[in-house]
Formats: sequence, C-alpha cells, structure tokens
Amino acid sequence: MKTVAIVGASGAIGKRVYSHLSKLMSIKYNIIGTYYNNRIENFTRLDITDNCSLKNFIENNRPYCVVWLSGTKDVHKCQHDPEFAYNIHTKPIGALIGIINEYSPRTKVIFLSTDYVFDGKRGMYKEEDLCNPQTVYGISKYAAEQSLVNSNINYLIIRTSAIMNRYNGFLAWFLKKMMAGDIIDLFSNTYFTPTPIELLSRTISLSLENSKWNHRVVHVAGNRTSRYLFGRDLVNALGFPDSCIVPSILELRISTFQQDLSLKMSNQFMLSEKDIWQEIINEAKYDPVC
Repeated sequence: MKTVAIVGASGAIGKRVYSHLSKLMSIKYNIIGTYYNNRIENFTRLDITDNCSLKNFIENNRPYCVVWLSGTKDVHKCQHDPEFAYNIHTKPIGALIGIINEYSPRTKVIFLSTDYVFDGKRGMYKEEDLCNPQTVYGISKYAAEQSLVNSNINYLIIRTSAIMNRYNGFLAWFLKKMMAGDIIDLFSNTYFTPTPIELLSRTISLSLENSKWNHRVVHVAGNRTSRYLFGRDLVNALGFPDSCIVPSILELRISTFQQDLSLKMSNQFMLSEKDIWQEIINEAKYDPVC
C-alpha cells in the first residue's frame, strides 16, 4: 500500500485534510501525519527545520506523496522576522527536494501555497500571472515555489486563499464575535476569495488520483468578495441581523493587508458560486464529535 505523508497534519488545516483523506482513501493509501509541538497519537514527530529529522522521516517512510501543509499564516510575525519566515517556509522545501532526490526519487510533493505570492493590485489572479509578493510571508512562500519549479521532482503547487475553517483563522474569529453579539468591523475596500476547507481537502484527494499532474500550479479558491460583504451575507445566512456588521476602510499604506488578493479558480476544480457558498455555510455550522 502506498504511503501518503501529511506534513503539518497537527495544524488547523492539516487535521481536516488528514481526516478527509483518512475517511475517503485509507483503503488505497496508508495515510500518515506529522506533528511538531502538540503531540497527537499515531502521528510522527517531525521538525521540518532539522534536516536530519526530515531525512529520517523520508528515508524511513519513502512516501508515494508528501502533502506539505506545514508553516504559518501569521503575516505580521513573518514581516517582522524574515529569518523566521525563511526558516519555516523556504529552507525546508529546499532540503526536502535534496532528500527526495537522494533517498526517495519517486516521491511526489503537493505544496500548499498562497494568494500572497501576488501583489494584490488587481485581483482574480490566474496561475500564469506574474508573481510579485509584497510581504515577507509571500516572498518566503514564493521562494519555496521556485525551489520546486527549478527542481526535477514531481510536484503540484496548490495556491489557495482565506481558508474557511470554523476552528481557526478568520471564520473562527468571526463566528466567536457573532455568537457573543459583538459589533464586527470589516473592511469594505479589501477583496479576497474565501475558500471552504472541504474544497481544499477534496482538491488534494483528487490530485492524489491524478498521476499526470498536467497543471503543476493550480488555484483553489472561492468567490471574490469584500470582507464586509462576506460578513454581511454570512450573518444573514446564519439567521443573525446584519446590523452587527459595520463597514470600515483600511489604510493600505500602513498595513500588510493588500487590496485585492482574489484568485481565479482553476478550471479542473471549478464549482458554481452557489455550491461554494453552501460549503462555507456548512462549515460555519460544522460541529463534529472530536
């Protein structure tokens, strides 16, 4: 049975991807996960910044595919600590490529990248559009992309945007404030493509089944909207009054936010706007038994 290794499976995104693949694909693949700080039973501890640890992991498991979900979306921390961003996003991918070439040359890599590789000036970016990251976070992720592009290993880069997970990130923050009855300030002049985590998980599972990987960079994203309009529509859909959502204007010159980082969904994973919105609503209501 082929092994699929999910690096970063203990993270907020990794847990959901691991769960999705385990439920749907465990008959065909041996799904294994890694953790670093927060120990999870049956997961393997892996320090991605330690080349020896990474080498041992690849050499011992010789995975059919490495799904690389490790890293941070803390744009502010990366901006103020470029060395941290490089060490956690860029350097490990270079090490991984070298280790695969030496110890497991048939291993594929699915690398989760970001909308922040673009400059945010116009939005609806396609795969072939010029990358021009404006933040340290974006630069570190794009440098990792380039390491893969310039390598001879089999890779797939999945760029995504604003992953909607009720237990982490924007959606978790939003739901907490909404349930508390707080007034929520949301920017009306910044645009994004909120992406259901189930859509991302499904894309990864479909990509595992596609041995050709004709498109080595793909975009997985939702529908373009402002944060204010997204919040207003979401509270209405959940049965709350939209009076709790207040529009505000972001001064872009002094922020790591960018005006429009929306992505255009790759054709092979296209869903209707209605279906994507329904997946976000389902996620906002999602409450599995943990």
